[in-house]
Amino acid sequence: MGSSESVLPEGPAAKALQEMTKPKRIAITDSFWFELLKVQLPGMMKPGFFEAHYSEPTVLDALVRDAYFLQLVATNEHSANFRTFLRFWARLLHYFRTSPSDAKPCSFSAVLSLSLLCRCLLKQFAECFPAHELLFQLEQVPLHEEETETSKCQEGHIMVNYVGKHSQVKWPPTEATAATASLFVEPLCSLCPEDATALRDENCMMRVLPTGEHFSVAEAVERLQEMDVQEVVLCPSAVPHARGSVLRSVFREIVDFLLYSTFGAVNSTSPSLHGDSEAESGVQRNLSVSPTTMRLQALLHEILLLLSAVAAVKPQSSSEQESDWKSHRNCAPFQAAFEQRRLAEAAFRLRAEAAESAGQRLSSSKEPDVKAELEPKMLSISEPLSLPFLQAFSEVLQESAEEDEKVIEAADRNGTANAASHVKNCDGLTAKAFLATLLNSLWLEPHAALLPNPPKEVLDLLSARRSSDVDANAVYRGIEVSKMYLASSELMPGLPSGFVGDDGAAVEAGMAGKAISKRALLVLLLLVFYNPQANAKITMAFASLTDPRFDSSNSAAYATITAPLHFPKILRVILQKLLEPGYPLLLYCLVIKNASFRRYCQRNADKVLPALLEVLNNVSTTENKILAKAPAGVMGMLLAVLALTGDAGFCEQMSDVKLLDARTVLGASQRSVKEISLSSLLIVVILRLGHWNFGACRDSFFNRTVAAILGNLAAHGVEHVHWHTANRMLEVAGLLARNAVKLRNGGPSRQPSLGEAAEMHRSRMVRSLLTSLLRLVSSCLRMPRVSTNTQLVYALQKNYPPQFTQLEADPELGPPLMHVRTATDWFEAQCPATDDTDLDVEAQIARLQEASARLPAELMTLASVEGASVSAYAETEDASAYFLPSVWEAAQSKLPDHVCWSSSTAKS
Repeated sequence: MGSSESVLPEGPAAKALQEMTKPKRIAITDSFWFELLKVQLPGMMKPGFFEAHYSEPTVLDALVRDAYFLQLVATNEHSANFRTFLRFWARLLHYFRTSPSDAKPCSFSAVLSLSLLCRCLLKQFAECFPAHELLFQLEQVPLHEEETETSKCQEGHIMVNYVGKHSQVKWPPTEATAATASLFVEPLCSLCPEDATALRDENCMMRVLPTGEHFSVAEAVERLQEMDVQEVVLCPSAVPHARGSVLRSVFREIVDFLLYSTFGAVNSTSPSLHGDSEAESGVQRNLSVSPTTMRLQALLHEILLLLSAVAAVKPQSSSEQESDWKSHRNCAPFQAAFEQRRLAEAAFRLRAEAAESAGQRLSSSKEPDVKAELEPKMLSISEPLSLPFLQAFSEVLQESAEEDEKVIEAADRNGTANAASHVKNCDGLTAKAFLATLLNSLWLEPHAALLPNPPKEVLDLLSARRSSDVDANAVYRGIEVSKMYLASSELMPGLPSGFVGDDGAAVEAGMAGKAISKRALLVLLLLVFYNPQANAKITMAFASLTDPRFDSSNSAAYATITAPLHFPKILRVILQKLLEPGYPLLLYCLVIKNASFRRYCQRNADKVLPALLEVLNNVSTTENKILAKAPAGVMGMLLAVLALTGDAGFCEQMSDVKLLDARTVLGASQRSVKEISLSSLLIVVILRLGHWNFGACRDSFFNRTVAAILGNLAAHGVEHVHWHTANRMLEVAGLLARNAVKLRNGGPSRQPSLGEAAEMHRSRMVRSLLTSLLRLVSSCLRMPRVSTNTQLVYALQKNYPPQFTQLEADPELGPPLMHVRTATDWFEAQCPATDDTDLDVEAQIARLQEASARLPAELMTLASVEGASVSAYAETEDASAYFLPSVWEAAQSKLPDHVCWSSSTAKS
């Protein structure tokens, strides 16, 4: 990216940034901050700047660290200049967004440059400090506006501070007991009742001024007796709820900017969600340059993501542990615990298989956790980490109308104009509009190159009058960023000159749109998955999102949202990107958590299933290594299929829709399978996944999901079973039946050996899958569907698994087996199978079809299988802990290394 002189600002702008890093405190009202409006990174507004930055993200980060951060972090505790910078930057976003285009408060390049510097500096702070210290740096410094008589500590007392409020505690206490620690906390809990829970939490720390030493509140009495201290500050691992919170103010401005700019669900000229002071509709705002606006949006998403990665970890008491903890890196939350769990489960699998072959007994001293490991649960980690910044952002989205009024009142008192700009949130409308904006960023991304002057063009795309599903990719499919284009000397200093083509603006917009979509996807998944019990309004807002063209009953809810969703294009984008990290989880969220989207998918089986089955089929053919558990993305897609098959109409569609050749889904290497119904194709893929699970994972939850899908098909009925599917059903059923015969004897009454316990676990999985498969076979032989499933009848005539008869006495497996054998015997008596030649197959099937009309009613009484019902997946509180690690894995793989959970940082 060039040298520091060419990448970082020079002259007066550089001096202003250096001034901010000095110990002198600069008030928010000081004219100094307006000097920052002159700050511009060289080449920022030239095409290709961000592509060059993303290709070498560590260059700018290193320069900012050396030039500004190291000095700033050394002085910020006394100057609080970075805290003030965040307030200024948030105010700048507000003024830029709300000012008419002919009255700009500053240039767009200044806003973009300061936003990029802000992101770099926030990353440095987040990497340097654990959660409670980071919150101290961003929220609590300096402690007092100025030293006064009232704030001076009396003799024999210790001053205890929190968010600018203080109390005095008499010291030393008469009796040093465990309850003495409450003396430091309870007075401030009374002053800040909204933060009482965080202050009383065991993770709340106490910071000694001016040394910066920190320890838990529980250790306060013992530690403070060892030192001469006059002042301490409480540092909880939660963002303050106070209305003066800098971070909450930043979150509000980011939300507003994303809502009202490119791809935003609320048009920048719409007065519907603005306060009264912004009700001037028709005024052209500073949001009309698509590529640059989208670059700023991408930076805002990055700031949300890097702050979301800050995890509150439990502190340690020893000095050695404390030293390690102080250097904690807030990167890739859940990843360390998830990786540790994965390796432990894989190691257990290997031990279990080795013990099984050797016949060893279980040793409780060596394997204390064997019972917990035998049955994999939804929960990936036992204690999910706390993400206080993400939680605070979620709370901002859920603020009520009454809270918004308090924001405005506080803004009037404190002069924080940016807080008053927050949209009026009526019944969670802000959360709903923001979630819609994130989804818009995904399906509108292919249109980015066509939007030189949003938001008008965005609204045209969303208009019901232009709801055709014409693929916009075809318009600019040939546009690519050439090496010559990226090598232009105007892009980044130090690079050779090149030629900028006429398609430069379209390419810039297209690449900026892709940057937004990646980040918006991750922000959306984090909001939906993180702590849904505590963020019920977000869950409800996501569940209520709908496409008004398909759900007229909810159209009134969009009266104030000018850019509603477009389900057909959202679905198309998801299905095209199922191989990319994150998109399978998005499909899971929309299908499981949003009834309106699920109904749309259930009405369009022909659009949903082929792409979904192709991806699922590839998993079972390419993923042949031993895994501790099924990949979360695969699990998400499978649960989506389970939810869709719970609808009878969806299952009926699957039987009616046929593919010309199954190789479009099963792969070109497979034999040609012509004219196969979607239901038959689904059965083939699901059975293949079930077989793959036994070899790769032995994940009982995965197995139950496969069995439940087969159970749904059995309950709703399958017609036109293809010969390939029929043979596959009997092949798998025979294999499972052989295992069931071998394993049907009960387990030992004594404590099982490790190998025996693993075999019992496998036996339960075999019976669960076999029961559902046999019920499906039985349901295909019931009237009136049997007349369309004569391919299956013929397969039973030709290759009836002998193990079926050995299991007819089984109380669970026996009923469907008795029906299958009786029906097969009746057809054999009516239409004996001919010689196994292709010339006789069609004639035999025709005879079977004609005979099916005479199937006696008495035979149908055997088809009533007790216990068969439609299965439905209901989310539990463990679901987020199951899927959230995969969200962070998607972040690592989709985002460049300038975000603070990059793989290189995580390894360090």
